[in-house]
Amino acid sequence: MREVGLPLSGRSPVLAEGCEELIAFGGRRSSPQHAKCSDGPEPALWTLELVPGKLSHGLASRTRAQGECMVGSRSVATILGAPFKRRHYAALGNMWRLYPDFWRILLRYLSGRGTYPYRCEIRTPCGLICPTLYSHHDLLTVNEIFCRQDYLAHETIRVVIDIGSNIGISALYFLTRTPASRCYLFEPDPKNVSRLELNLVGLESRFVLHRVAVSDVSGRSRFGVEPTGRYGGLTVETGEYIEVECSAINDALEAILATEATIDILKVDSEGTEISTVNAIKPEHVSRIQCIYLEARPGVKLHAETHRQDQYGQVCHLTHL
Repeated sequence: MREVGLPLSGRSPVLAEGCEELIAFGGRRSSPQHAKCSDGPEPALWTLELVPGKLSHGLASRTRAQGECMVGSRSVATILGAPFKRRHYAALGNMWRLYPDFWRILLRYLSGRGTYPYRCEIRTPCGLICPTLYSHHDLLTVNEIFCRQDYLAHETIRVVIDIGSNIGISALYFLTRTPASRCYLFEPDPKNVSRLELNLVGLESRFVLHRVAVSDVSGRSRFGVEPTGRYGGLTVETGEYIEVECSAINDALEAILATEATIDILKVDSEGTEISTVNAIKPEHVSRIQCIYLEARPGVKLHAETHRQDQYGQVCHLTHL
């Protein structure tokens, strides 16, 4: 398995100063002990309890193919349904607090317009960050992760496994919750990997990058790619494909758990193989994972003996009992 990275310690020299306390609004409050990276203002951050509902990427693609009217990259049905989903109000509040250039980013987000690449400023508990976004789809990812908090993480996290790291937005979120967090990243698309490495400059000592896919089995596999880099995967039919190395989930976990006592967050976003991947995790491994986020709507309970299952839009949350 090819790896890039240094020993997992230290902090990024590129983060601007400023910290913020994570305060829940309309939901549960985060831990009263907050990791401080530097002195500065502490604006509130909104969170909400788990609620269902989100148009899946596959359905969005199908409706677009069927000629449904689109505004930006969203269908009219998605836009009309948004006011009835509480998590979008929390996301809007967080956009106001986290984006210094709120109005311009809101216009980009709603209209789907704007030139790219685009450096997007985001306030985090460890200061101001400026990831480079390469399309409107990347802005959607930023909003889902930082503002809607699809993969909610608190300042107590230490070890995160990120399967499907894309251009590094989710990794950047986990690494800026606290300077003590460290990540194991898995991303097979070479174009995404190069962009990920640019977005994580200065944080190399806190992550290990595996340039492979992860599923329930190992071996060489066909991987569908597409221009945005957001929707590619092992089972995705895109018309353009590359051959990638695939690691079995239990092999990946066994290697990491050989040096880590527990895993705080396992995030799986692999565009179609999430359920089979998570379901394949051995009991002795899953018992050492505190929280699992997978981009899917399982029709059955996964690891019910050890984890509680909740649905937050398109993201399934498994929390250790």
